[in-house]
Amino acid sequence: MTDPDPIAPSNERKHCRPAPAASLTRVSIRGATQPRPPDEREEVVHVYGTSPVIEAQAAVIADNSNPSLRRVFPAANTRAPTHASRDSAPRCIGQDSDIAPSAIIDLWEHLAADRLRPDISDFDPITIAGHWPNSLLLRVSERGRRPGLEVAHMFAPPAGGLTSAIPIDAMTVDWIVGLGREVVITGGPVHETDAVPTSSGSTSCGVIALPFGAETSVDHVLCHLYRIDEGVLEGETDPELSHPPRDRTGIKRLFGR
Repeated sequence: MTDPDPIAPSNERKHCRPAPAASLTRVSIRGATQPRPPDEREEVVHVYGTSPVIEAQAAVIADNSNPSLRRVFPAANTRAPTHASRDSAPRCIGQDSDIAPSAIIDLWEHLAADRLRPDISDFDPITIAGHWPNSLLLRVSERGRRPGLEVAHMFAPPAGGLTSAIPIDAMTVDWIVGLGREVVITGGPVHETDAVPTSSGSTSCGVIALPFGAETSVDHVLCHLYRIDEGVLEGETDPELSHPPRDRTGIKRLFGR
């Protein structure tokens, strides 16, 4: 993606996608496919996923300066009010009743409480790994007109889990990183849908990108990639399905769609 800001609409990207190369379990994160001068090229590191829970636990162990990474959140059917006190005591990890909210928007709003956006100290990688795999946590490495981004954490679905990895190519990764950059620039959530090429044909997917940071700036962006189930509306359950639809993002409520 070569456009400056704002990010170009997805219909400008629908052509010239390369063949699918990888999935979020093993993909080389790289910059936009069109060359740019070195001083304008964002910094995106190479990350390879293994077990998301193992990676998340390693992140918690490694970040001793951030004890609130161990926070977890209320049950799926219990939404905290938008203006709830940020001093509410978190539950302890390990309780069977501790389930992340069913929508990732609910989680983000719960963490934000009465603030403009959540702080990265509120972020729990184990919750994201367990409930919203196929996600990337991006870190702002350089500010300016075109912010630099790097991948802080990758959350790949575990083998044999309910959520399967979404095969993606390098341009899809550029799409995700580009939306993350838009979030850094605008300071608010961004949602976009597009067709992702796979070995069995294109798959309709969406990305929701959520900002984390202080009141004055965004320093991290959580990007969740999900499949769009065109046969089931969000929030509804098809009785013929053995599991609820996997689109658990709460986008309609946040964006009025």
